[in-house]
Amino acid sequence: MSTDFLLYTNDFDAAEREIQDAGGRITQHLTDYVFVAVLPENVSPDSLQHAQTTPLDAMDEVSNIMAESWSNLQAKRADQASDTEGLQWDAEGYDEPRTENTYPEIRDGIADGEEGEQQAPLAGAGTAIPTNDALMGTVAVGVVIVSGTDAKPQYQISASEKATIISEVKEALTWYTNFADYEIPVDLHGSTKIQSMTNLKYVYDIQFVEVDATPCSDPDKSTYEQCEAPWRDPALQKLGYGTGQAGINAYVTALKKDKKADAAYVSFFTKYPVHWFAYASKWSHRLVMAYSNDGWGPNQINRVFAHESGHIFGADDEYGSCSCGDTGGYLNVRNGNCVNCSNHTHVACLMDSNTLNMCQFTRGQIGWGWVIVGGFTEMTDVGQSKPYVVSQQWGQETPLKVPIGSGRTYSEQYGDNSLGYYYVYMMPMVDYMKKRANGEKVPPVLVGGYTEVRPDRNSSTSMQRNAWGKTTSDKVIVSAGLTYEGQYNPSGQSWGNSYGYLDANFNPTGDRVIIGGRFMVTNDTSRAEFIMKMHWGWPTKDDIDKFREKHEVLLGANYTVTAEYGSWSYSYMNFYLSDWP
Repeated sequence: MSTDFLLYTNDFDAAEREIQDAGGRITQHLTDYVFVAVLPENVSPDSLQHAQTTPLDAMDEVSNIMAESWSNLQAKRADQASDTEGLQWDAEGYDEPRTENTYPEIRDGIADGEEGEQQAPLAGAGTAIPTNDALMGTVAVGVVIVSGTDAKPQYQISASEKATIISEVKEALTWYTNFADYEIPVDLHGSTKIQSMTNLKYVYDIQFVEVDATPCSDPDKSTYEQCEAPWRDPALQKLGYGTGQAGINAYVTALKKDKKADAAYVSFFTKYPVHWFAYASKWSHRLVMAYSNDGWGPNQINRVFAHESGHIFGADDEYGSCSCGDTGGYLNVRNGNCVNCSNHTHVACLMDSNTLNMCQFTRGQIGWGWVIVGGFTEMTDVGQSKPYVVSQQWGQETPLKVPIGSGRTYSEQYGDNSLGYYYVYMMPMVDYMKKRANGEKVPPVLVGGYTEVRPDRNSSTSMQRNAWGKTTSDKVIVSAGLTYEGQYNPSGQSWGNSYGYLDANFNPTGDRVIIGGRFMVTNDTSRAEFIMKMHWGWPTKDDIDKFREKHEVLLGANYTVTAEYGSWSYSYMNFYLSDWP
């Protein structure tokens, strides 16, 4: 496990390099002086040379508010229960947060606007307006808090209220980073470093703006734009941008460029009258919230903000008039957790109700899906920890290398008394589909497989076990080992290869997708207790038992590498499959 820390630095780049070298990563870049980092358990923040746990002597206003908001967040975490926990967003007596999918006027009604002084330098900069196809990588978030002037005191947002907004936004985005952050060791034989499936990091741009605006007179009878533009456009102009959609485009484009981000969007908070208390538009890259947060209250801004941020990245609502036939996100994942689906057991999800949980369909819609495009076996002789020799490499190598298990290898394949570790290479599914759509060459994807077992290593008789997915003509060895006899041959030892099938015509809406896995080990000869040594992807560790019966496939069952896990130890390697198609 890893732990997240609030840290301070005078040299952000040096601090980030040091944390990455130590096996951790930064999840929230709050300001150039304050950030949140995830560190392995064996790394103390006090050991860092370029970061510290105590505030710097002199920091700007935003950095101080960020630090204060972190303290508020920790206090709130201690009392996590919500009076409206699990209540559907459209429950009687409450208003639901809205999106352009159901209310297209949120998108269509916004004025084109005019260019501002910041537009011209961006022309030809080579930084396109963000499309926000997947919630992964570096995401820049503009938080623009629009307050009234002394002439409009009823619309002023106090310092403590600004701190509340920032704390709530940070809590919402911390939920995403924690939910996405599956700790994958770089290897299974001694490394303390971790990888993350999404490598999700938020970079903030906090802006406090005061405007003397004439509010819309009747929010209920006015349009979204009629209530939003009077205070939004002057705020954008004070930041140096234009008005309307042109100004928003310029701001988010600058955010993406300046923060070196993969995606960007802007959120506006205000006490000025709005047509609806919370709404979002993926098309216009914006999210608008009233500080009062309607009946949900300011202390639940985090949940509404997280819900609306899901829309920014393509997630569908799962309540009200939603349809099971709808699809969402770049991958067109069906809305299979919609309350109106008749062939699916509905589970708690933020896109349906006020709960901090996420279903697999929402995960797919925001782009949290990966494809396995390669792999290899790393082997050595019994009793040795080095050298490791790469063998049976297949497919394409990628930056995301996931260890899936280990075992005493099948000697006919690798040599007598050899030990092996098994790895796969993964690629974000959104990146894969974009490359293919652009005509780039992409490797085949692992879409099926089975384990072949022999009761004796010299036997010509083999049995197929644990078949899953599609069968194709392109077959590779994923693992090979002296198998766990209790699984395949209770009366004695057996040998087995696990094979995978590759498909060059992978279809994310037709083929079941590998969305996670785990590696389980026991050194108890009774094999009564298996301990999870590695877990990645979905489902979460807490949800595995509910999910495994329908979606888990057994990749292999081996005697493990004894030097690492103890004499007479055994292991399971498993994949989890999606329920998207």
